[in-house]
Amino acid sequence: MFLFNLFLRFTPFAPNWFINVASPVVGVPIVPFFFGSLFGTQLSLLFLTLTGSTLKELGANFELGPAFQKKAVGLALTMGALQCVPIALIWRRKQIAKAQAKAAKRA
Repeated sequence: MFLFNLFLRFTPFAPNWFINVASPVVGVPIVPFFFGSLFGTQLSLLFLTLTGSTLKELGANFELGPAFQKKAVGLALTMGALQCVPIALIWRRKQIAKAQAKAAKRA
């Protein structure tokens, strides 16, 4: 449940207010909701802060040098990789559950 909540916070498809309202209706326990919201929103706020800082530097210099390009590409790749971690963990858990179900069915 924690990983799913973290995934919801990272993706831009559902707004945070909708996740906050829908979580108690669906029956999400408070502990995974709290930690998923805490880490999910803080990482996105860090990304927004770094993006704003980069835009401020860009506005002051008015030039796109190679240092900026490397920094921007590195930041985008890092955020993309971080967003894939919860998805990969959820997928792996589903694969393990399927394998256990097949083993139980054979026995």
